[in-house]
Amino acid sequence: MRAALLLTLFGATPLAAQTADRPLVITGVTVIPGTGAAAQPGQTVVIQGGRITAIGSAARRPPGGQVVDGRGKFLIAGLWDMHVHLANRPLLPGDTGQAGLERNREWAFPLLLSYGVTGVRDMAGDLGVLTGWRSLVRAGAILGPRLVVTGRKLGNKPVVPGAPWPIETDDDVRRSVQLLRTGGADFVKVDGLAARYLPALFDAAAKAGLPVAGHTALDLGAAGVAAAGQRSIEHLDGVILATSAREAAIRADALAEFGWWRRLLVRMGLSHPIEDFRRRYREMLASQSDERADSLITTFLQYQTWQVPTLTLLRDIRLIPPSETLAGAIARYAPPGGGEPTADVRWEGDTLLPHRLYRQEVHLLHQMMRRGMPILAGTDGPGGTRLPGASLLDELELLVDVGMSPAQALASATREPARFLGLLDSLGTVEPGKIADLVLLDANPLEQITNVRRIHGVVRAGRWLGPGALDSLRAVAAGLAGR
Repeated sequence: MRAALLLTLFGATPLAAQTADRPLVITGVTVIPGTGAAAQPGQTVVIQGGRITAIGSAARRPPGGQVVDGRGKFLIAGLWDMHVHLANRPLLPGDTGQAGLERNREWAFPLLLSYGVTGVRDMAGDLGVLTGWRSLVRAGAILGPRLVVTGRKLGNKPVVPGAPWPIETDDDVRRSVQLLRTGGADFVKVDGLAARYLPALFDAAAKAGLPVAGHTALDLGAAGVAAAGQRSIEHLDGVILATSAREAAIRADALAEFGWWRRLLVRMGLSHPIEDFRRRYREMLASQSDERADSLITTFLQYQTWQVPTLTLLRDIRLIPPSETLAGAIARYAPPGGGEPTADVRWEGDTLLPHRLYRQEVHLLHQMMRRGMPILAGTDGPGGTRLPGASLLDELELLVDVGMSPAQALASATREPARFLGLLDSLGTVEPGKIADLVLLDANPLEQITNVRRIHGVVRAGRWLGPGALDSLRAVAAGLAGR
């Protein structure tokens, strides 16, 4: 039965052929353009060949079209999760190797689409697997979200099999970037690369036409990587340190962890890494500086460094539970034993410090929002409580809790991803000429962001996935998860 369902939903019939032959018409709907313009009630939206061809109260319906009654409903652009890891490791029980990665797709793609996520930026994984999925999705051979991808993290492990490792020279960096480009990567993810290699990285990435995104370099700092040209910083990485009045001293102490003397002290029992870790965070929190925060935000704005805060991840690793709605989805669709935050021994027995840290991270994010910082919605899922699709809806709610309006939160998952990726001419808003990646909601998300959970149907490149199809997609995911 499951195999038949998978064939129906992910079979070989090209998606382009399915959408091009028969128009789709949504009638009487309130269109939320996502451009800053007011919502437009009573509209007819015509979709042909996978694109929106007309929007208007009197738009002409093409003959033979599939008609969806949109009265009392609200149409928004398809959502993007701008930080996922779908091919990093097998996610389902008992799965291993390449076959396990393929089953990741069978489980995650249905969940993403059923929750209105029509595009993802995969932030590190098996590049061959990811580009293979991307090609199949583009060809319409499988049904899934749009994929923007890279290989493994540069600085963390070989970016692709056979890439230089460990990184010991500028040429190793250049070779790694070239292998990513040749392998079809859309960008470079950096994590753990020493600052001395960053000039070679940004030079090689610019020549290859690949943006650089990821973490900050401990020995350079958040402001330094922004000035060097990094397009986005994930998880607010390095921000708490950069806004401390004691940044230099704390950084020096953290870097000493990698030195022979500190390692010797650890072996002798005279230094304790976990307590040192907590001590540094106590010092950072005790020395936060509004002046330094303002300066850092100014630097980010100057160099147009986007932030992907991944509040759902920060909530997990700071030992804060998910929403009741997300917890319910985890119980239905996550593998048994999944859905728990990743254990971090550095916080074991201590919730006060990580909770204080989260509150300060949220405070700084609020300051960024007030200054007009460009922010992208992302979850760093799957993992912990970050269930594909469902956790993005929690992310939007968290962004509103921090200070965004519902319209701004929606933009962080629709228009802003398209703008960041250079795709605003074809995606991100609901306008004639745009690709028809859309979500039809039963309630107005501009009135309350939680209404984004009330999904009636999804349009993926012009293909209508109504309530029955969404239920079937979720049933596939539940079956694969062993629920």
